[in-house]
Amino acid sequence: MKLNTNIVNFKAILFWIVIYCALFIFLEYGYKFHFYFYEQKYLFLFSSYYAFEKIFALGGIVDYLAAFFVQFFVYPYAGSAIVSALLTGIGILTQLFLKKVFTTSNQIFLFPLLPLIAILFIQFDFNYQLQGTIAYLLMLLALYGYVQINSLRKRLVVGALIIPFLYITAGPVATLFTFIIVIWELLNKQPHSYCILLLAIELIIMGVGAMYSGLVGEYRFFFLPDAYYPLKLSPFFVIYFSWIVLPCTVVFTFRIRKISIRGKGKYVAGLIQIIVLIGIFYWGLPRYSDRKSIKMKELDHYACLEEWDKIMDASRGKLNNYLYLNYLNMALANKGILADRMFDFDQRGVLGLIVNWNKSAPVSALLSDVYFSMGAIGLSQEMAFEGYVGSENAHLLKRLIQTNILYGAYSIAEKYISILEKTLYYKEWATNQRKFLYNDSAVCNDSLLGMKRKCLPHINTLAQISGIDNDLIKIIETTFSHKATIQYLGAIYLLGKDLKSFKALIEKYYGSELLSTLPISFQQAVIVYAETDPSYWKQYGVEDLTIKHYQAYKQTLLKYKGRSDLKTVMFQSFGNTLWYYLMFKQ
Repeated sequence: MKLNTNIVNFKAILFWIVIYCALFIFLEYGYKFHFYFYEQKYLFLFSSYYAFEKIFALGGIVDYLAAFFVQFFVYPYAGSAIVSALLTGIGILTQLFLKKVFTTSNQIFLFPLLPLIAILFIQFDFNYQLQGTIAYLLMLLALYGYVQINSLRKRLVVGALIIPFLYITAGPVATLFTFIIVIWELLNKQPHSYCILLLAIELIIMGVGAMYSGLVGEYRFFFLPDAYYPLKLSPFFVIYFSWIVLPCTVVFTFRIRKISIRGKGKYVAGLIQIIVLIGIFYWGLPRYSDRKSIKMKELDHYACLEEWDKIMDASRGKLNNYLYLNYLNMALANKGILADRMFDFDQRGVLGLIVNWNKSAPVSALLSDVYFSMGAIGLSQEMAFEGYVGSENAHLLKRLIQTNILYGAYSIAEKYISILEKTLYYKEWATNQRKFLYNDSAVCNDSLLGMKRKCLPHINTLAQISGIDNDLIKIIETTFSHKATIQYLGAIYLLGKDLKSFKALIEKYYGSELLSTLPISFQQAVIVYAETDPSYWKQYGVEDLTIKHYQAYKQTLLKYKGRSDLKTVMFQSFGNTLWYYLMFKQ
């Protein structure tokens, strides 16, 4: 008997090791950038004040644990490893609970996996908070401890203590805990089992008290998993799946608890469960995995690390999202090749340079980076501040430190540095910024900050009062050393097909330090707006190679004019030119 028990335990351990490895591979292969992106939601600080503020709030224990775990998501493999461990723990505790209360057959491996899968689906929602997963795990741990008690009277006493404790530490999962133990006690039909309803009454009284005392604003934040979602947003229905699946699993397991599977029936049962699992994934993943956002999260990760070449490599082919193009063009600008290479990619207008602000933290962070790349330091700081108010994002905090140093607001920068120094991953970077505090000479001599400080206007004015192009003109007039500014301005005119403004820009600044030579797309534009004046081309530095390329373009255009495949033919040879963009793109 002992040998058989050891074999069963070994199989169970091996099963869950396989599940963990499968989850890790699945998440790391398909969603690693989701975890890098998710890390920006939290800013875990190693300070007693931060711990006190988190832990002593309702549900604060799991909130603190979630922030602690998420800080490691910035490291490779950590996000997949941690989430896989949490999900596997949920599966293990579900199995232990079901075996304890119903002594289910080891052949029924599907039931412990259902809550795991239900919570897996919600992980892909960026707005979902990880504390919901940790709270679910703690709730299962409380359930398993509860059913270890043999006496109904003792269980009632312990349950009455667990419910408020669970709510204080983990939030609304106390509701699910109460619901499960009520179902289990009533299914068992022990003498006086109806007394378990007293615990349900206790929970209701707690909820009413929390509502009228102002601890919660709506009943759903006390009784439902809505509390694990931003209060201003309505969660998708998938957030309720794990709360529905577990009680259904308890009821169904109770109904089949006496069924014994033997012989070939074990293989049939196993095959059926595998088919069901495949069906659930086939149905759920396309709906809830949010694959459409992975590209943006990948580009954002590379931008945070300033890995511009990786952004360019990831931007080949069709780009149907303005956010993608903002990351791409920012990478080109930081490489100093925006005006030379932008038409090598799928440009789609001015919004591909500067996306519209929607007041969300991710877009605020992107625009802060874009404006910083342009040299528009005031706008960069504004976007960083707006984003940081809604999300304590370390990347935005870094930008606030840099912009305040640039403006000489050293006391404010020092305050932000002190915050970031309490983190694990960003501490070293923050400490290194202290050398710039109250040291204008160090700022001016720094390769990055020195260049950006030169972009500050001599007279402060309202940003964007006359459009971003006028802001960039003011920066150009302030300094002739920040070439990304004029490249962005020229790109705005070309992508907006405003050749009149572009012509004025070239005639004013060609030959200066900013435009000692014309980038490729600028040369192509000169030919377009002065097509009949080759001497003008030479005057403004159009190279012979560009002229020959244009002549080939005209010849091909005339040759295939009127054909239905004209656009395709022109794209094959000239798709990376301004000429193709002006003629064939809206």
